[in-house]
Amino acid sequence: MSPQLLSLLCFGLCVGQKDISRDGSLPRPSLSAWPSSVVPAGSNVTLQCQAPTREVKFVLRKGEKVSQFSPSSEVPEGLAAFQLAHVDTCHAGEYSCEYYTQAFPHRTSPLSDTLLLLVTERRVPRRRSAGRDRVLFSLQGAAATLAGNYSCVFHQAGPPFQASEPSDRLEISVTGPRPGDYSKFNLIRLALGALTMVTMGAALAEACRARRRPASIQGRATSG
Repeated sequence: MSPQLLSLLCFGLCVGQKDISRDGSLPRPSLSAWPSSVVPAGSNVTLQCQAPTREVKFVLRKGEKVSQFSPSSEVPEGLAAFQLAHVDTCHAGEYSCEYYTQAFPHRTSPLSDTLLLLVTERRVPRRRSAGRDRVLFSLQGAAATLAGNYSCVFHQAGPPFQASEPSDRLEISVTGPRPGDYSKFNLIRLALGALTMVTMGAALAEACRARRRPASIQGRATSG
C-alpha cells in the first residue's frame, strides 16, 4: 500500500472519529441544495459543497456523523456534488460539509453553516390555524426581485424533522418600474436637476446685471 493511500485511509478513520483538529486559518466552505432544500419524497437532491481553494477533498456530514466523502465523479476543482437519490424521511436532517488538504500533513477546514434538508410528505396534514401557530415572514430587498410564487411548510424542530406538504402557492406581483428602468429615471432626474441649476444661475446673473445698471447711469449724469 502506497504511503499516500495509507495517509488518506488514516485521515478518513480520524475524521470518522472526530480526531482531526480544524485549522481556523482555512476559509469556511459553503453548502447548498439543488433544486431546493425542501423537496417531496422520491426526489433527487444534490448537495454542493464549495471551497475557495483547490486541491482539497470534501466530507459531507449529517449531524455529527460522516455521511459521504468526495465523490469520484469529475467536478470542478473546489466543488463537490453529493447525490441523494429518491430521498425519503430518513434523508431529512441537518447537513454540513468540510474539506481537507490533500498534501501531508492534512489540514481540515471549519464546518460550513448548517443546511436543513426537509422531505415533505402527504401523510402530514397541512395545519390550518389562525392563532398561535401563525408565523410572519418579512421579505426584504429590491421590490422587483420579490415577485414570484411562495409557499410554506411546517416541520418538527428536531429529528426526524418530519415536514408537511407545502401550502397552496401565493403569487406576489410587484408593480412599478422594472429594474432596468431605474437608470432611465435617474438620468431624467439628473437632467432635470442640471436644467434647474442652469435656470437658477441665469436668473441670478440677470439680477446682478439689473442691480448694476442704475449705478452706472447715475455716475454718468453726475460727471456731465
